[in-house]
Amino acid sequence: MSLPGFCHYQPQCRTLYPDFASRLARFEWLSRIDPPIEMDILIESALTAEPVGLMSLSAIDLLNGKAEFAIYMHRAGRAFWEAWHYAMHTAFHHLSLYKLIFLVSAENTRVLALLDRLALRQEGVLQAEITTPEGKRLDLHRYAIDASEWPASRLHMHLLRLAPLNEIHSHG
Repeated sequence: MSLPGFCHYQPQCRTLYPDFASRLARFEWLSRIDPPIEMDILIESALTAEPVGLMSLSAIDLLNGKAEFAIYMHRAGRAFWEAWHYAMHTAFHHLSLYKLIFLVSAENTRVLALLDRLALRQEGVLQAEITTPEGKRLDLHRYAIDASEWPASRLHMHLLRLAPLNEIHSHG
């Protein structure tokens, strides 16, 4: 299963950072900012150690306890689900965030169906919210999950089944 552009709500990044190396350099620079405004997790293949994707907590707002959650995947597999579980755990347990927000293009019907199947709460649709590099205006669907919903959520149960966190991730 491949989920390109899962929450690719910043299409301008493709123009500014066209390849994985330039995007990683940007994220490395952002990681030096304190308090953090963005946290990124590189996802590597267990077989080849090649990068297969990136997860990001961006627009981290520690004052209001929220962040936007984004996933960029070349291909999915166990590493995808482990990274998703680790990122959610980190957001709620280590950064003590109250809410994670998922912004998904209206054109990304596969991902919208996944979020609906995992019972994330839809908070609305942002009309003509972003412009693609081609100049097209896109609507974004806004989904969210709160820390209080997380432990019993369908998403958490799904991630526990597919990719339980090991001791290093759950206590590190």
